[in-house]
Amino acid sequence: MGNLIRRLRLWSLMVTTLIMAAAPVVPAAAAEPWDALKGRRLTFVVAYGPGGSTDVTTRILAQKLTDMGLTVVVMNRAGGGGIEGTFWVARQEPDSGIFLAATPTAFHYLPNAEKTGYTWQDFSPVAMWSSAAFAFAVKADSKYKTFADLIADAKARPSLVSVGSTGTGGEYQFLVDSIFRKEGTSINYIGFKGGGDVTTSVLGGHIDVGYGSVAGLGPLVKSGQLRFLAHTSEAGDVLSAFPDVPHVRKLGYDEQQASSYALWAPKGANEAMRRALAAAVRVAASDPAVIEANMKLGLTMQYRGVDELYAASKAFEEKSIAAYSAWAKSKK
Repeated sequence: MGNLIRRLRLWSLMVTTLIMAAAPVVPAAAAEPWDALKGRRLTFVVAYGPGGSTDVTTRILAQKLTDMGLTVVVMNRAGGGGIEGTFWVARQEPDSGIFLAATPTAFHYLPNAEKTGYTWQDFSPVAMWSSAAFAFAVKADSKYKTFADLIADAKARPSLVSVGSTGTGGEYQFLVDSIFRKEGTSINYIGFKGGGDVTTSVLGGHIDVGYGSVAGLGPLVKSGQLRFLAHTSEAGDVLSAFPDVPHVRKLGYDEQQASSYALWAPKGANEAMRRALAAAVRVAASDPAVIEANMKLGLTMQYRGVDELYAASKAFEEKSIAAYSAWAKSKK
């Protein structure tokens, strides 16, 4: 009886061994590059008030990163056209877990036009995730059927054609002036407090042309109240929502509006940490829900990692900002 029991046990052990050997091996879940950031509080600082495109796109990104297991909070620190929040982040400890959700206005342009207490080199790059497109718009019944019509009228009537955009002396006026200067003429530039004022003035016939974000002007184009003549997006020549609108590049102008959204850390922040977060941003920015939410804002997903972001920013400073600085000084 004892021998039988021992044989049964041996047989059971052999069967179990064979089953285990035949069973598929399930590998342990591979560690994600950003796992090292889990459990650490990450703060994304928006240097503008809540509700604007910078705030909304940053919160969309932060929510997706949170869904991926990171702890991300968004802080609004508005003031001085973005200067206050940008300056504050520049003064934080490098590895504080605080990052700036930067836009070119306060990050690149303003430090070259006034004293801000910082430059772009006071930060270390992380990643860019989206960009906004800008375009020239007119009323649906405008006499300008094409961008060439606008140029021709400006050349025939120097300083009389009115073009409005947000702010005076900033990057928007710089781009508009640059195009018309290349044609040997000028326009009557009118600066407004915000994009909504630009839209209202175009619709009311108070200005001939409005230059603003596709996100703000697009709904009125779709409803038939406005028309786009040309766009200046840095993300590409084709606007996905308005594929028939030409880029000014196709019309002979090099200008493009750099209106991107990117994360930067205080200078000297740990490189491994920045690359880990950049990897997470890349995955988050490719999520269909994130893409759709940004498209509703009129934004285009455009990813750049640590190295690409730094290279693009350096090139932008050397080319576009140098020209802007010279132009800004000439206006004083």
